[in-house]
Amino acid sequence: MIVGRYLIGGYFIASALNNFMNTFTLADKIDLPAATLLVLMAAAVKLLLGFFIVLRFHTKYACTALIIYLTVVSFTIYGPGNWTDANGHHWLFFRNIIIIFGLGFVYLHSKGAALWQEEFIPKSQKKIIKEFHHRETPHPIKDQ
Repeated sequence: MIVGRYLIGGYFIASALNNFMNTFTLADKIDLPAATLLVLMAAAVKLLLGFFIVLRFHTKYACTALIIYLTVVSFTIYGPGNWTDANGHHWLFFRNIIIIFGLGFVYLHSKGAALWQEEFIPKSQKKIIKEFHHRETPHPIKDQ
């Protein structure tokens, strides 16, 4: 699972760096208004969420956001209406679909915000946390 997380997170980090380096080339290929801004925003989001997946920080949220992003990109830019033999968009469309399944796999096998879960908390602090959550606190409305 760790290898899969590093591969898929690393893919998005590498893709984001590629988008930053080739911003204007990619923007020219996209027939949308403000394409340069869209490419830069997409690169920033992919870089951030790629690091989230690699570092196991809010993995489920990162996977969900990337699945939504790839679905939108796949059908708007690389969708079946844009397929020609010259541009090869059908290969990019199917690549994105495969990546969506990979993100789904990581989503299903991750525990969410793993850095904050009990498995990463030292045993000496677990007792303090349990006592804090199970203490008798007055209810703000009932105990007035």
